Parts: sequence; C-alpha cells; structure tokens
Amino acid sequence: MIEYLTTSDNFCVPLISLSEGTDQETYLFATNKNNLIKQLQNCKRDKLYIQIPVAFDTETTNFEQQGMKLATMYIWQFAFKFESEIIFVYGRTWREWEDFVNFLKYNLGKKRLIVYIHNLSFEFHFFYTHTYLTKVFARKKRHPIYVETDKIIFKCSYILTNYSLRKLAELRGYTSKEELDYDKIRHWKTVLSNKDLSYALVDVKILVELIDDEIRKNGKIQNIPLTQTGYARRYCLEYIKEHTNFMTYQSFIRSIVPTDSKLFGMLYQAFAGGFTHANFKYIDIVLENVFCRDRTSFYPYQMCCKKFPMRFLAANPNHFQLLTGKAMVMECEFINLKATTSHSILSEHKCMIKGDKIIDNGRVRFAENLTTTITDLDYDTIEKFYTYDTMNINLLYVADYDYLPKEFIMAILELYKNKTTLKGIIGREEEYLRSKELINSMYGMSVTNPLNDEITFDEGLWGLEEINTEEGLQKYKNSIKLFSAYQWGVWVTAWARHDLLMDVYKIGEDVVYCDTDSIKSLNPHDEVFEKTDKQVLNNIQDVMKRYNIKKEYFFPKNIDGEEMPLGVWDKEPTYGLFKVLGAKRYCFSYEDSYFEKKKEKLKTNDNFFTTVAGVSKKALKNYIIKLANDSNLSPFDIFGYELYKNKEHYLVVPKEYSEKLTSHYSEQGFKTLLTDYQGVTVNVSETSFICLEKIPFELKLSNDFSDFLEFMFTEKEGGGSFNEKRFKFSKE
Repeated sequence: MIEYLTTSDNFCVPLISLSEGTDQETYLFATNKNNLIKQLQNCKRDKLYIQIPVAFDTETTNFEQQGMKLATMYIWQFAFKFESEIIFVYGRTWREWEDFVNFLKYNLGKKRLIVYIHNLSFEFHFFYTHTYLTKVFARKKRHPIYVETDKIIFKCSYILTNYSLRKLAELRGYTSKEELDYDKIRHWKTVLSNKDLSYALVDVKILVELIDDEIRKNGKIQNIPLTQTGYARRYCLEYIKEHTNFMTYQSFIRSIVPTDSKLFGMLYQAFAGGFTHANFKYIDIVLENVFCRDRTSFYPYQMCCKKFPMRFLAANPNHFQLLTGKAMVMECEFINLKATTSHSILSEHKCMIKGDKIIDNGRVRFAENLTTTITDLDYDTIEKFYTYDTMNINLLYVADYDYLPKEFIMAILELYKNKTTLKGIIGREEEYLRSKELINSMYGMSVTNPLNDEITFDEGLWGLEEINTEEGLQKYKNSIKLFSAYQWGVWVTAWARHDLLMDVYKIGEDVVYCDTDSIKSLNPHDEVFEKTDKQVLNNIQDVMKRYNIKKEYFFPKNIDGEEMPLGVWDKEPTYGLFKVLGAKRYCFSYEDSYFEKKKEKLKTNDNFFTTVAGVSKKALKNYIIKLANDSNLSPFDIFGYELYKNKEHYLVVPKEYSEKLTSHYSEQGFKTLLTDYQGVTVNVSETSFICLEKIPFELKLSNDFSDFLEFMFTEKEGGGSFNEKRFKFSKE
C-alpha cells in the first residue's frame, strides 16, 4: 500500500512505497521510512544541491514472446547515505517509482539532488518515459552521460570510474558484490527472497560508498567530474596553475592550437591508436617458447621524453625533402604500395584505396592507388615496411618539434613516481590507486576531440546536430581551462607506433604478435631491446638536463628498493605454447616451471589462457577446456581455424558460456502476460525498455582474411623462398 502525507495546505505527497509481496525487512537491511524524511530535511546542503550520496538501480528480467525480445523491471532501489547511516528505498512498479520521485522533489524544496546510476544508459531506457526530462547530455546516441529533470539529475558512475561494479568494489574495498541467477523469470509480483533483495540493495550500497568518497575528495557533489579523464584534466590544470604563471602558459598554448579547420581535419584524420596485429606467417599455428616484452608506462614515456609539434603552418609539398626534422601532417597518395616484410602496418580504414588491393586482416599489403593522411613519423615507418612507385603529397603542414612544457611533464611524472613508490605500501592504497587511475587517463585526456557534434534526444528519438567547425575551434582556443594542444595527443600514439614498429623492423620475421606496447617473438632478441632501452635512458637524460628534473621522477623505486625507469622494455613470462588467430585473438600456456610457481596466484589449475576481444577470458577458456576434454584433444587444437576449414562452421561458444550480450532497444511499449519461475502469472507492461540478450560467440575467420591467407599460402606452395613468393604482387 502507498502511504501519503497530507501537508498543511492539504497537498498530498506519497511517502515511501513497498509493494505487496516484497519482504520489507531482511536480515541485512532495514529501511526506516520516517527517518528518511527527517534526514532529508536536516542533511548537508549548499545553495544549490543536497550534499549526500544517492544511488539508484533497477533489476530487470528478459523474456521472449512471439519472436519479440522483451524486458520488464521487477524491482527498483534507491540508497541514501547520511553520515554513517544508509537508508534504502525500494519498490516494484514504475507507478511507485513515479510517486517516490515526486516525494523526493517535494522534500527537496528549492534544492537539487544528484543521483548516480552505474551504467545510466541501461536504466535510462526504462525510466525516461516515466518522468519529464529537461536535459539529456550524451556523446553518442543511446549513451547519456547525465539527464536532468526539474530537481533531480541522474549521472553515470560507470563513465566516472571505467570499472564494473564488481571490480570497483574489489579495488576500493567496498561491500562485495553478490550473485544473482538472471535466467530466472521475475516480475513485479514475484516474491523476492532475502538473497534477491540483498543483491539489489548491495549494488546501490556500493555506489553510495563510492560517491561518499568522491564527495570527500571533491568538496561538493557538484564538483565531481563527469568522467575519469575529467579528473586527469583537473589535476593537470591545477598542477600547472600552481607551478607556473598560468596566463603566460595559456597564452603560449593559444598561439599553437589548431584553429584552421583544414589543418584540424588533417590532424583528426592522422590520429590512430596503437599498433595491434598478428604476423600472418604464424596464424593458427602452435608455437613453442614465445618470448614476451612489455613497455613500462609507454604513453606517459612518450609525453615526457619525446618532442611534439608546436605551431603548424601550411607548407609547399614540393619542399618536403627540405623539411627534414620538422613535424609534419600530410595527405599523401601512393602508387603501387607493396609490403616488403610479413608485417602489414597501414590500417585500411584510414586509407582511400582505388584499384587492386590486398588486405591482411584490416591492414594494407598492396594497394594500386592509396591516399591517406599521416604524420612524418608514420612516413618513416612506411619507408621501412613498404616500397612504392611514386608518392605525391597533396597537402602539407609543418611545425617545429619541442618538448612539452615542463609543468605538463612534471604533472605526469608526479603520478608515475607515486604509482611506483606507493604500490604495496599498507595504508597508502587510496593514493596509489588514484595515481594509477590518473596516469592511465593522461593519454585519453590529451587526445580528447575538442569538437563534438551535439547529440539530441526528443520524445524517444535520438538525433545529431553537427557543430560549426570554425566556431568550435575558436571556443576551444578561448576556453578558460585550455592547457594542452590537440596535436600533442595525435603525436602520443604516432610516437608509440613509431617506437614499437622500429623494434619490430629490427627483429623482423620473428615477431609473432604486437599490441600497442608489447611484442611477442620467437627468440629473445635481447640485443634489440637493450639498444632501445639505452636510447630511452638517453632521452630521459636529455629531458632531465633540459628542464633540470631530479632523477627520482624518472627512476622511482618500488617497495623492494628497485629503480623502475620510465619507458623501458620489461621481460614478461615466456609462453611455453602460443597460438594467434588475429588481432586480440590468441591463446597460450606458460612454461611449466613458472605456472607451478604462480598457479595459486593465477587461481587456476589449467595452464591454458585466452584473450579474445568481445568475450570473457574465463568463459572462453572454460568452454574450450570442456570441448578439449570431451573430444580428447588439446585446447590448442580446439582454439583455431584448422578444425573448421569449411567456411560455414567455426568454433561457436554457446550463449550459456560466452557471457556475451547484445542490446535490443525499443521506444515502443508493450503489455502482456508473464509467468515467473514461481508459477505466478500477471500482466506486465513497459512504455520503453532495453533487453539484454545472451548470444553465442563465433570465433569466425572473415572471408577476406580467409581468402588472403589462402592466397599467401598458395603462393608459398608455388615454389621459391617464402619472401620471394609471398611478396610478389604483379598483376598477371
């Protein structure tokens, strides 16, 4: 039953509602309804906002009727944290939710309330039809960052942390997330067990614990950034302001940021992520003794130790050869571009190709006519890995190279020093985690696109209003929070790709697989990595000398007293067996001696591990081991393409194992009968919803990649050396 409070002006507002059938008291939790009113009236507040942590969540059930994917909410829950007391409110229907939201608004008076939801985009697609929205802010369709009603703002805590709720609780020592069987059909009349209710309330309890910490760190709830990179931007801005004359610093940044729309467009097109690719020679082959190397804080190293482009100016393409040593961004056309090693490095989606082409799993091996926008660093790697008949430069901008400002570099080094020295120190866990999260956000912060089209939402329909580029660039230049230039972010990954690929070039055909800051190879090739490390140390010395920076920032010591220099290659455990199927698709086992020593920490007795983008590592591993045991094969045989030569059949991980979900959105409501797992049938309805459906995962070889491999291996079988045949691309 819904209880109502009659005010002095005879205005009736609902109190807290609990549906019939809901267990109102549990062993772990109890909600005091009257206490909530008292606490809301007396809690911390400033001129604009209630200063308390509040979290909201729902639990939903998915089902299918007449071929339609449907979902319905069966419990919603709020948590309010007042000092050391947490008050929970929960209900079973959207009508009850509407009543409670009205109750909240009434008790807020003229103040506003911020409510956090972990993965707002999910809950939003259920509740937006049940309230009046005054604003929806999103960077992409269907993924709001925050939404506003007249007095309540719902914000996304997942975007703030970049952690799942389970991982967040584990890392920060909050209440442990519980388990729930989502396959059981539930609805608003299902009698919930204490375990069901506890699961629902623990989720919002974790969130208010998080937001309580965030309010403490930020002073006020409205000061909490929207995203994790927002924290990084704030940290850098405050550090730079504290350590230099900010007006002078910002005047310099304004003098170099790109305001020419053509230049900005070229920089945007030239931006690319890290290099991730498998050497086609080794696709679907079990390799023994694969050596692994990984770069320490690779992106922070680039930002602290490399030189970056300053102010770009248009240049005459005919003067290209005279501009050696300058930073360049250029639109180039290559005729008959051919790879000269087994490594394909140019990404097809960054190129416009006319005529014949050969594509190696998304990367270009041959192109009759290819146009792309690249940096001078990319040009250097193309010269190493390709030949071409002619190259024409259509557009060219150049800039002087120089180090980033000292204050910017020191802001990064402070984080690296803290992350290294505080790791494992009892009592300093929070500082360590904060430094780790911030330094991991530095790259993302630096490459954030300052121009974003406006995502609109009106009566259930998402739209896009394109930004005026010239106006957007002027707004970017004149921002009071400006402290970085967009081209610097573009060059962070350009430098990283260049560094990685230079080592790949030196190692050659032995490189099996690369991913951004790591190399897996046959044979250790210590001499290559040692030479690179020597250059890294030289680069560090140059920056230390230029800016008079103390050694401890580049060589902080860990808990064992060992120096941990920034940017060097680290040796990772050697793989006893390794098999790669493509980018972010591989499996491996450690050497037996290492595995026996570490299996307790690895929490497994099976020396077999998988990494495949888009599917749970644990789920995929368990299913492959099951198949291997059932068929008396090695898991390395199961994981691959060889057993599935018929292109219509590949390894399929059933939805029960895959943990892979797909989303079905609907702005159209429904009303239907639904029977729960207890045998109770009721009418359920939603006015809008999102259905998350478990789906199988198919380890499929694309037709293009399959044809490419078949072509390459056929060429090999035709006679001659491996290279002579595989890299002869004549049009016969």
